[in-house]
Amino acid sequence: ANALAQRLVDEMAPGQEAVPPPAPAPDSSTTTTVQVMDLSLIDPASTPSIPSSPKVVPLLLGSALLGVFAALFTTQVAARLRRSRDLPEQLRSRLGVPVLGEIPFMWRWRRRPVPASQLLGDDSPQRLEALKRLRVNVQLAMLDQQPRAVAVASTGVGEGKSTMTLAIGASLASVGHEVTLIDADLRRPTLHVRTERPLSPGLADLEPGTGADLRRPTGLPGLSVVTAGVPEGHPADVVATKMSAALEDLGSPGSLLLVDCPPLHLAAESRQVATDTGFVILVARARKLKVPRLEKLIEELRSSRVVVLGVVLNRTRRRALPKQYYGSTTATSTPAPAGPPRVPAPAANADR
Repeated sequence: ANALAQRLVDEMAPGQEAVPPPAPAPDSSTTTTVQVMDLSLIDPASTPSIPSSPKVVPLLLGSALLGVFAALFTTQVAARLRRSRDLPEQLRSRLGVPVLGEIPFMWRWRRRPVPASQLLGDDSPQRLEALKRLRVNVQLAMLDQQPRAVAVASTGVGEGKSTMTLAIGASLASVGHEVTLIDADLRRPTLHVRTERPLSPGLADLEPGTGADLRRPTGLPGLSVVTAGVPEGHPADVVATKMSAALEDLGSPGSLLLVDCPPLHLAAESRQVATDTGFVILVARARKLKVPRLEKLIEELRSSRVVVLGVVLNRTRRRALPKQYYGSTTATSTPAPAGPPRVPAPAANADR
């Protein structure tokens, strides 16, 4: 490198004959600029005593910071996984309320509202088993006090209370219960979409003694609905004047009223609905649930003499079911193997 630099300096050194510029053409005015460069060697090349790359100290500091961030991220993920697994037990021990169901997250429910006719379909064994388990736990929770009306509420928007209201009602109706759904969420009504019924007339149009006329069948045996209607005033005032009359007109021995209640922390009329029914099922998203906030809400409900039947955890992590046990839930007929005919048992054993 030094030899090449020195040769270039020598060739361009001053004192050498410069090449004359070309002669200009006749009758032309041309200006020629000759630039003389003076080159000199400033810093000759030398063999470095230390390597220029890699730089050990910055690499060590960067690796240490990257390790710290990775450890923090891993800790947060592990804490969330541990919290999601311990959440049901934490609710039982700290809040004193049972977990009625853990509903797995379903992309189908997020894309569009699932109608009542397809809610209990057989396309997902995990979802179907979760809904059946929810129905059994709700039946056990209501076994002692036998409530005539139960409000299904949540702490915020998007928790899934309307879907759970419809799911509980459809599951109970599938085993012979008479269930009527009441859409008391006049701000964001959805039950009329799920049941494919008109929005009005509904709860907002109710007059004393006309509640039975507002009940519409949903297409599922034993399940009917009273839609929200179009309120003429503030939803809190409409619910305060209509809710008691609706429960009185629609309630009957042996039947259950499930009320889709507005979010408890966002709507003023939600406490009125909870107090009128006297029983509440809370729905919460498992990954966004704040236990202290839920604890405060349950204390406020209990101070109003409202019985909290339990909590439904929505959008939990899906748990795989053993395929050898949970296959298709549709009954299939298989031909019996050929063999000798069975001998009927004696008549004396039939009465045992």
